[in-house]
Amino acid sequence: MELLFIRHLLVFITSFFFSFYLVPILADTARRRGLLDLPDGKIKKQKIAVPYLGGVAVYLSFIITLSLFYPFGNNDLWLILGVTWLLFIGLIDDLNPLRPYKKFLGQLLVTICFLRGGLALKSNFFSQVLNFIGSGFWILAVINAYNLV
Repeated sequence: MELLFIRHLLVFITSFFFSFYLVPILADTARRRGLLDLPDGKIKKQKIAVPYLGGVAVYLSFIITLSLFYPFGNNDLWLILGVTWLLFIGLIDDLNPLRPYKKFLGQLLVTICFLRGGLALKSNFFSQVLNFIGSGFWILAVINAYNLV
């Protein structure tokens, strides 16, 4: 039990330091390349322009740390593929806004990756088909809720 706690603590610390190192580098790169979220006074009410690549730094920290400390199985690769696809959809949408149906199709692909990776309801109340459909709906709802925030 103590060894597991130490491993998770080490993972947290490593990921934190990778993020601490990468966020300023990618933020500076975004500023130099003009990859900024500019305030428009309507939806984007921040006072100053915000660099777009901070999420990429967090993603890279997550993937690097995972690859250093945990073995990958087939299901894990599906989940990482889904997260990677979400990152690309978000980045593309930030730089060149996507039409809602294109964003939804991308989110549907991500949902399929997550379901293939085993991210689904584990319930005996419904049939496997209903669990699959309910899980897909739930994943799409969470992705869209986060996207709206």
